[in-house]
Amino acid sequence: MNNETIEWRALEFEPHDKSSDWYWILGIAVVVGALISIVFGNVLFALLIVVGGFIVGVYASKHPDLLECVVDRRGVHVDNISYLYRDIDTFWIDESRREKVKLLMTLKNRLALQVAIPLSEELDLDHLHEYLSAYIHEEEQAESIAEQIMEWLKI
Repeated sequence: MNNETIEWRALEFEPHDKSSDWYWILGIAVVVGALISIVFGNVLFALLIVVGGFIVGVYASKHPDLLECVVDRRGVHVDNISYLYRDIDTFWIDESRREKVKLLMTLKNRLALQVAIPLSEELDLDHLHEYLSAYIHEEEQAESIAEQIMEWLKI
């Protein structure tokens, strides 16, 4: 088991086609939020709302990348990013939505940052669980609020 690797490919996120109405609603929300902020005398917050709205619009138009994921004896690797076992505090395989199964990992020394890695449908989840359990402590966890909001907004 020490030299074994588990590999899979998965889309970075589930793509959603957005109509022009989606972008109009985003634009209207940004303008209204910025105007309200200016009325209350907070120009800096208005600028933050405009910049944030622009970033959300750009990110929403992005197409998902195909991620190359590998789990080996050193850690979990996603494309060019490596999460070594010594840097991972806990893991959880979130199967609450069967069509969107994810590997959730909480990292040490990074303000309890959570990493969510999509899993492939063809992947043997029991085998992945057994493999990771040999290196990392398992602890039930839910997706971060930011991930849930992005999925709800279909970003």
